[in-house]
Amino acid sequence: THTWRDDNNDGRQDLNEFYEAINPDEKRFAKFFVPTDQYIRAFSQNLSYRLNVTPPAAWRERGGLPAFLSRLSSVSAWTASRRTTDNDLLNRVLPFGQDVRDEAVLAAQESLRSTLFYNRANPQYGAELAYLRTANKQLLTGRADNGSNYELRQNEEWRLNARVNLNREFSLRATLANHIRSSESNFLTARNFRINGQQIGPELAYQPTANFRLAGIYNFSVRNNVAAAENRENARVHSLSTEVRWAKLAKRTVVASLRWVYIGFN
Repeated sequence: THTWRDDNNDGRQDLNEFYEAINPDEKRFAKFFVPTDQYIRAFSQNLSYRLNVTPPAAWRERGGLPAFLSRLSSVSAWTASRRTTDNDLLNRVLPFGQDVRDEAVLAAQESLRSTLFYNRANPQYGAELAYLRTANKQLLTGRADNGSNYELRQNEEWRLNARVNLNREFSLRATLANHIRSSESNFLTARNFRINGQQIGPELAYQPTANFRLAGIYNFSVRNNVAAAENRENARVHSLSTEVRWAKLAKRTVVASLRWVYIGFN
């Protein structure tokens, strides 16, 4: 899963020189977590939450505000699992009562996804606003000062999708997104980053029949590593693609795509 890059050109495989590989031919190394004989007393907490909201269909006949609200619906799901050494009962019970960066939080896995739909079932037009937040913290090893070395990865994203059918054959879809992705460790500090990104992407699709679909897609995104402001690490990504789909129910599905990507980066 990983590749080695000799950043300091000393010929030695240092721990901070291994990166997650992107291309298959680079995947020459695997990452293993080795257990130790050090035991830490910790409290575990698990939370699973789901909420679906759909207004009554009868509101559509009332007009005004009830008619508008009847077009809205939402789906939310939240799962959280933590291990903490905090003796405070409130922090042990409530998953949001303690910052995941706190040294008392030894490990954490969290996922929060919430989507607000407008005209979800309408075939003519609709939109959805989605929020996603994930966090994954791993305890690497304890320290002599009773502290802990950890690795924390977080992702937070807002995404707006809108769609409209122009006529029986053409449809238009647009995407706006803003995300923050970060990696933080007090052990391998040279690998820390915090990337702010924005994305816009229109898509025009042509579908004359139920079996054939042709789409043209353009995406433009901007990414900046604010954790390395002095180095001004940034990227501008342009992506232009086309996709053809030909399907016959229960018989065949053929998909062909071609994509051109230009990345300007520092």
